[in-house]
Amino acid sequence: MKTLSILLLFFFSLSVIIYSQDAELKEKFQQMNNDMIKEILNGNEEAALELYTDDAISLPSFEPMLIGKQAIMESHKKTKEAGVKINDMVFTTMNVWSSGNMAYEIGTYMLDFTIPEMGNITDKGKYLTIWEKQSDGSWKVKADTWNTDTNPWEEIPQEDMEGMEEN
Repeated sequence: MKTLSILLLFFFSLSVIIYSQDAELKEKFQQMNNDMIKEILNGNEEAALELYTDDAISLPSFEPMLIGKQAIMESHKKTKEAGVKINDMVFTTMNVWSSGNMAYEIGTYMLDFTIPEMGNITDKGKYLTIWEKQSDGSWKVKADTWNTDTNPWEEIPQEDMEGMEEN
């Protein structure tokens, strides 16, 4: 019985240690996200992408997978060249779990941006980021994905949807 109590106490203590590490990482990732947002809003995407590993993978909505920091940067440049302007952005880190040199962050986002000929748009959604601990102890984004909470097809009138089905 005494051995069982000691074993339970050990596992409870271990779970508290792991939880406190993840709480610290949650704060750290939230701050890193805030710093990245500042860089993006100031038009400095290159500095923002310093948070990514060279071989990072990004899985954006409505475009193919982006493999490598350079491909991610090119996608950002194309968006900017198309005249898209980000007016405001908020990431809210909700949960972080870690194991070894990997951590997984789940959160929500709000994005306010302007698209030429479409005007101002506000989007809300969720994201998943996988962070990798580097040899120097820093954390960098290894992979990320996000998607909107808004269903773009909900606002299409039913008669238009029927016409689309026939094509």
